[in-house]
Amino acid sequence: MRVDRLRLVAGKPIMRDCLSLPADLVPDFPATPARVPELLFLHLVERYGIRISAVREQLTATLADTEDLRLLKLRRPAALLVIDEVGYDQSGLPVLLGSHRAITKEHCYVNEVR
Repeated sequence: MRVDRLRLVAGKPIMRDCLSLPADLVPDFPATPARVPELLFLHLVERYGIRISAVREQLTATLADTEDLRLLKLRRPAALLVIDEVGYDQSGLPVLLGSHRAITKEHCYVNEVR
């Protein structure tokens, strides 16, 4: 199953998220982005017993595409940070694929897994 959502800071869009999880591991997962909990990793452990215990990320940069320009309210050309990640559960199996496209002009990306 896939979740696309837009991250806002002070009402301004700063990041597009695309997350994929195996549907059989997360039955009854919220079908609409508005219902997806903000603290996804906490929700996964509390609701489904899935603890994301390791994350491997690859960071690159790219120019915003048409959808980025529209959703992030940017003008061409606009550079974005691209974060592609794989999240592994407590047994070492990959259970989460994520792709994030972020504006870094006024923000920095910090990832903290506890």
